[in-house]
Amino acid sequence: MSELTNRAPFFIVGHGRSGTTLVRTMLAAHSRLAVPPETHYLKWIDEHGAKHAEAPDDFEAFWTQLCQRIQFRDLKIEPAQVIALIEAHGGRTFRGVFSAILAAYAEKEGKPRVGEKTPGHYFYIHRIFRWWPDARIIVVRRDPRATISSHLDAPWVTQQIQQPKPGSLIVPRYRMFHVAHHAKLWKEAYGRYVTPSDDPRFHFVSYEDLVAEPAARIAEVAEFLGERFEPGMLEPRDSLEGAVAENRKPEWQAWVREHEDKSKAIISTEGLSKWRSRLSTREIDVIDAICGSTMKGFGYKPEQPPIRRIYPAVLGFSTLRASGVERRARSGLNRLRRILGTDQRRA
Repeated sequence: MSELTNRAPFFIVGHGRSGTTLVRTMLAAHSRLAVPPETHYLKWIDEHGAKHAEAPDDFEAFWTQLCQRIQFRDLKIEPAQVIALIEAHGGRTFRGVFSAILAAYAEKEGKPRVGEKTPGHYFYIHRIFRWWPDARIIVVRRDPRATISSHLDAPWVTQQIQQPKPGSLIVPRYRMFHVAHHAKLWKEAYGRYVTPSDDPRFHFVSYEDLVAEPAARIAEVAEFLGERFEPGMLEPRDSLEGAVAENRKPEWQAWVREHEDKSKAIISTEGLSKWRSRLSTREIDVIDAICGSTMKGFGYKPEQPPIRRIYPAVLGFSTLRASGVERRARSGLNRLRRILGTDQRRA
């Protein structure tokens, strides 16, 4: 257990819906590797001062909130065990808590090594390397048109489009906003945060290559981690623990279960071109316009030449700009209401 808490974990990152779950399930099927459901820990701790400090000011309040998070409950580990590991090895720091959580999960799984898969943790590469200078990062990428098509079917998008809450922002109620928003995130992810690098701590995996040659590609990932390939990594992963659908909102449960089933199924190339029938021509043009230069660097060919992508680029960025203006206006109005409410109470 001391080795688990002190050894650097590995991380699986990439723009959401890029194939990180498939990589997670394949690695978790290895006899020596444990990879828990998404923790979203590195983002969540920013709410508790991690941008400016190495430990929470009020550990008891921090710990209570952490144990109540759905992502913590998904791990099915005992809080008392984690606390014991924190006290024995990590200390009451943000890093110490994360190390203890991952170690407790690995012990539950009976594995000597542990990784972590939260796609958006690519935002926190600098923090990861500050905590674990020898950490290993597996970057998964996929054609942006395929990832964005998948996002558009996910509940975090469909709920905003189909059933907007009263008083919710207007621009996110439109599908084109989400197309442009996720295109911008894809471009930033692979053009800024996890760009191709000679740093030996990074390994890049193409989803398209992974499903076309799963044995060869996952063997390369295993080698990167210093492990041997095991045939069981390619088998349907029916017994693998994933996200717990029952812990989610009722409207998310069907989607979560379907996502779990897909991640455990036989690997195939069947879904590579589904985006062509799911996206409109205008949506494809907007994605190409925003992501085009970065796409070409990875071998993804835009549908239109640069000159034909000018108008879609204007449309996409104008949609994002309108969303930003609306958010700032709404935020300013809410502040004004709070100020007026405070003044009225004082009066």
